[in-house]
Amino acid sequence: MSKQIEQKWTIVHPEFRCDMCGGRILQGEHGYVQVDDHRARDLQNKYRSRQVSRQFPWEPINLALVEPKEFVKWQAVHDRCDPMKLAGYFFYTTDLQTFEEVLQTNFHLAQKKWLAYTDWPHFLQRQLAPYDG
Repeated sequence: MSKQIEQKWTIVHPEFRCDMCGGRILQGEHGYVQVDDHRARDLQNKYRSRQVSRQFPWEPINLALVEPKEFVKWQAVHDRCDPMKLAGYFFYTTDLQTFEEVLQTNFHLAQKKWLAYTDWPHFLQRQLAPYDG
């Protein structure tokens, strides 16, 4: 059986890997999914100010013009590996133990205007379905 099929059949709970040390963040272990939301807001404001100076500022910002390297990166980290020490926007991995909780979190984040300036979809792909990419 291929790794992709094996993963889809065997994963019942989301499993996160620490972006700092590469180790699994086990259920019940202190870990976070976090982003520097201040940097995301700064990026949002940067593109908003560019929009005001455009000929037709009422048109929506084309996010395809944002360089992929500019997107603010989400991280999964162990508490002991956390470089930000909870300085940004975060969720405890213990609150993301089922795919239903991940979907609820996704819905919650969709309300944040700065989310579009982060790599959230790529983070989910990388963390929760690494064989699909």
